[in-house]
Amino acid sequence: MPAIAPEIEGALEEGVKIEFLTAPVEVICENGRAVALRCIRMELGEPDESGRRRPIPKPGTEFEMPADTIIAAISQEPQWDGFELPLSKQRWLQVNEWGETQVQGIYAGGDDVGLGLVSIAIGQGRFAAEAIDARLRGKPLVKPERPPLIGPDRMKLEWYQSVPRHERRKVPVEQRGMETEIELGLSEEEALAETRRCMSCGMCMDCESCWMYCTNSAFERLPKGQHYRIKLELCNGCGKCADACPCGYIEMR
Repeated sequence: MPAIAPEIEGALEEGVKIEFLTAPVEVICENGRAVALRCIRMELGEPDESGRRRPIPKPGTEFEMPADTIIAAISQEPQWDGFELPLSKQRWLQVNEWGETQVQGIYAGGDDVGLGLVSIAIGQGRFAAEAIDARLRGKPLVKPERPPLIGPDRMKLEWYQSVPRHERRKVPVEQRGMETEIELGLSEEEALAETRRCMSCGMCMDCESCWMYCTNSAFERLPKGQHYRIKLELCNGCGKCADACPCGYIEMR
């Protein structure tokens, strides 16, 4: 079963023994309780149409693994009983770009519409909230244009101080339990320090470099929090401002 690297590392830290190319065959019970799990070794067969070498059982390699508790953890799937909503062939809820299902007024996101990251689910919730708000206010639904991607070539990395990121602390292995949250997250001070590492890619950070390097005084400073105003009648297109901008906000065309 696929797993991401942090999950594998965490399991090894906690003393989990991983049996590779092994499949369960039968739960062995005595007096109504599990006492062992019968398994069989697998080997990779020939590639199929997708190019994947699927595991196939190796005859004569069955063995028993003693156990008093067996947890079926082969994946998770939503329970749709009682919802009566149309599903896709992969048994996910079908939604439009705003998260609305085929039943007007019912929205869905996260693991109900497909596998994904927490950040994706948060974004889907935001789109659904905007759609609901627009419907209640009688306003049209318009998605904002995505800002252009700023590549490393537009950034002046030497302008920034190199500061290492804060790594999440974890509960020591000996203190971990069934209901323990393993990753402790960041303290308020650490979280604020992380925000100061932001390089403001493509966003003006009010560093004043363009204003200082413009020899024609084409940049006019505005009240704090507003962008500079460019006096085009004074600009000669030299490009010094774009060259000096550390975050790629200014682009010469």
